[in-house]
Amino acid sequence: MKQKTDPSRVQPADFYRAVPARFEWTLWRNGYQWLDIGSKRLLCTVDALRPDRRDLLGRYETTYWPLAQYPRLFAEFAHLRPTENAILKFANQYGLLAASETVCAESNGRPINVHGDLLTSWRDEIGTLAVAHLLWQTLNSGKPVALGTFKKIMVAWPLAVQKRLRALGDDDTSIARAALRGLIDQRMRAHVGVEFRFRGIDNRLGLSIKPDSLLGAIWLQFANVVAEARQTGEGGIQ
Repeated sequence: MKQKTDPSRVQPADFYRAVPARFEWTLWRNGYQWLDIGSKRLLCTVDALRPDRRDLLGRYETTYWPLAQYPRLFAEFAHLRPTENAILKFANQYGLLAASETVCAESNGRPINVHGDLLTSWRDEIGTLAVAHLLWQTLNSGKPVALGTFKKIMVAWPLAVQKRLRALGDDDTSIARAALRGLIDQRMRAHVGVEFRFRGIDNRLGLSIKPDSLLGAIWLQFANVVAEARQTGEGGIQ
């Protein structure tokens, strides 16, 4: 009897061959810090309040290729503890999640815009991917699916989506598959774009998939691994 491989360990031999994505992300070598600005708890660079921070970009900012260098980044993020220390350690290694929040602070008596990620956003995104990853592992384990593990996030989905899931009746496995597909699709639509453009030195036309952030890259990586697992007979959703 063929032993089923743990789907979380399925890694595409060549991610860029399976998904035509080129993505680099910025890392601040000096590290990151938590700041309280008004009522918001924000993760930003340690130099975020320095008036000359723009002059430091060439000295302390570096880039890397998350999709190519860390093929299991999605799993690491899904298992990340949602504590400030754990999130800070993750950010110091991989960078900010999206840098989508801009908050006006004060530095030396002058207003300054600080860019970073809210603590609430980190926790929400960790929880969402953790649920999706758990659903995927459960679906591929052959064990009964317990809907209680992800019902709490379903209430935040559009009513039309909830209605479609309820229309599947009492089949927990079908609902779980639909929920997993919905989670991945929702996050991909929000954080991953597709362009049809000239590529390479010979200017051939082709697809270019572009995450808008590290968060988008993580979901793209997870989606690709789920798809690869299905194609190789290791499970996935039908």
